[in-house]
Amino acid sequence: MHEIVDFRTPDTWPNLSEFEAGMDQNSPDATSALAGRTIALHYENGRVAEYQLGERELSWTVRSGEPPRPGWGPYSAPYVATEFAPELFYVLSRDDRAGAPKFVISVLDLAAGIATTIFGEVTSTEGRGSLEVHFEHAGIGSPSERRHERTGVMDGKRTLWRYSDTHLYEHIYVNAGTFGWHAVTGPEQGAAEIVPFRAYQIREDIILMWFREGYWTLTASGLMDLSDMRLAISGWGWDFRGRKPRGALTLLGARGVLLGEVTYPQV
Repeated sequence: MHEIVDFRTPDTWPNLSEFEAGMDQNSPDATSALAGRTIALHYENGRVAEYQLGERELSWTVRSGEPPRPGWGPYSAPYVATEFAPELFYVLSRDDRAGAPKFVISVLDLAAGIATTIFGEVTSTEGRGSLEVHFEHAGIGSPSERRHERTGVMDGKRTLWRYSDTHLYEHIYVNAGTFGWHAVTGPEQGAAEIVPFRAYQIREDIILMWFREGYWTLTASGLMDLSDMRLAISGWGWDFRGRKPRGALTLLGARGVLLGEVTYPQV
């Protein structure tokens, strides 16, 4: 017989720390391969910013042009990085010094000489809080006419991701801007959402995915390899229940299977 699983309203969902416990079973290895390097990013809007990476902390400094948001000065923060594929790094950082956290998340493709950065800032911690996010593209070392383009390659796909023996989630990619998830097993079982989504083509089978949670003041971003169905992902934003910054320094991973793909008829 099939187990009856009822829909869970968000007010019954577990706290973030509760459902994430034990979820790191398939997390990718962190790397210090970028330590000691300085990487100049030439953004399409003319800004030049510089990453200086140590063993555990980085600085992100605007050398010319305007900052990504008003009030963003020199940014220094702890970081975590993983080498998702040869010469392809996913770098996550969070700066809490000003109270409301700022996030700089970058995909650095050193082989192709291009990067995509997601800038996030918690602009209010009142009530549920608010989170601003935007994307920028850059050349590494010099300006580039190439960029990671948005893609609809995930449209219609359904995937199943196992983060641990108990954390199993299905992803439903409705279209290039809409995404659904639900918890098949684990502490969130029965929870589900349809939320805003973006995907960028990083390499032939590697996708940068991003989505914004509807209930939590939280967004998630990660790299997905469709050739061997693996995922490296982090949620980041504001934990309004716990009244504290959340994520970006915890990198989770999952192994997946493609359940199928829907092709809609022409109408």
